[in-house]
Formats: sequence, structure tokens, C-alpha cells
Amino acid sequence: MELCTTSFTEAPLPAVPEGQKLTSRTLPDYIASLPGVADAKSQGKPALVYFFTRATKPARGRSGAAVPTRQARACEMLEKSAFRGRDARIGVAAKLFVCSKTDVTSVTPQRNPVFNTENAPIVLLTASDGDVVALLAGKVRPSALLSAMLNALRKSGIDGSKVIARGNSLLNQISTMESQMAGLSRSLGAATNRVRKAESAGKSPQVIAKFKAQEAHLKARMEELQKNLAAVYDALKTVFSTSGARNSKEVDR
Repeated sequence: MELCTTSFTEAPLPAVPEGQKLTSRTLPDYIASLPGVADAKSQGKPALVYFFTRATKPARGRSGAAVPTRQARACEMLEKSAFRGRDARIGVAAKLFVCSKTDVTSVTPQRNPVFNTENAPIVLLTASDGDVVALLAGKVRPSALLSAMLNALRKSGIDGSKVIARGNSLLNQISTMESQMAGLSRSLGAATNRVRKAESAGKSPQVIAKFKAQEAHLKARMEELQKNLAAVYDALKTVFSTSGARNSKEVDR
């Protein structure tokens, strides 16, 4: 479902200050300078920063052909399993984060010893105050990612488990309603065709009126379902906006 897909903004990778090395002492300041982390902190929200690579290497025995590197394949697997809606829990939780992604395909370990193409995929999670909660790298399992996201939410004053449970419940309702609407749309199309055919064939007014009544009934059902669906969408938005607003107030204090 599209609602479960994680939306990212593109963010550049800041250069490591000249003459400085990324060590346990300097890394926190460097992480704080990442656009996604700084933006999230200014909004009083936790951050999720995804570092990915699309690097390729020559294929064995195939002249001129290239295949994704091991790291690029791991990035694709993570995106499919976690960020494209396969795990609704991650999609729901991600709505409470400021999510950004950075392409490190051309970044070598010499240029950046932490955030580079050989270490990808990397997922950085920070709390709303900018403190690092988790730095996941390599083959990141969706379960480990979700656990780290919930931890970041807890440290940001948000009960992520409740939000996910409520969000999933509403997403299930949306999925059911959308399926019902798809079936109803097909039935409505067939009813409209019956009216047209009856009118073209010169059927009796009674037959045409019967078909029009069926069409009108289906239209009324469709309008009611659309209204109910809009209400569920609004409820879902409220779940996310209320959690975000509550967190901002806690940060302001």
C-alpha cells in the first residue's frame, strides 16, 4: 500500500572538515551537521537517515557487463523489505520521523570512513534532541530497524507501539474499503452499460427505469463508501499529526 511506503527527501553528504578525522569524539558533531538530522532537531522530531549505494562491478566472464555490488544488492533488499510498504509497521512509524536519504555511491572510505559505499546500506536514527539512537549498517533486518525506530520514538517522548497499532488498524480499514470500492466500481460500470444498451435497444420505460434504479443505488453506495474512506484517511492523519504535535510540545518544554 502506498501509505506504507516511506517518503524520503534527498540530502547531500557534508564533507568531512579539512584536517579532521571521523573518530568517536568528532563523529557526533559531524552527524549533527547532516541536513536530515539538523532539520529533524529543528522540528522537534526524530530523524531517519538512509545512506545507500547503486555501485556496480564488472560481471565475471561477460565483457563490458556490470552487476550491482554486494552493498548495492543489500540496499535493494532493504528498500523492498522495509521502505516500500512490505512492512506496514515500518511505514507507519516512519511517518513520525523526518526521513532523508543520501547517495554514497561515489563516496570512498578514504573520503568518509563511516558513510561510504562500502559500508552501505546504513540507517542512522536520532532522537528529537539530535542524540544518536542507532547506527545500523550492512544487512539491516527489518525487525532490527523497527526495534531501533521504536527506541528512537520512545526517547523522543512518543509511544510508537500505540501509534503503529492504531495506524495499522486504520490502514487495514482503508485496504478493505479500497477493495470494496474497486468491486463496486466494476458493478457500477456494468450497471451504466446496461442502461445505455437498454436505451439503445429501445427497451420499455419500465425496464430502463429498473436499470437506472440499480445504477442510482450503486452510485449512492459508492458515495457513502467514499465519504467513509475520507473519514478514515482523516483519522490516520490525525494519528500522525497528534503524535508529532505532542512531541514538539515536550521538546519545547
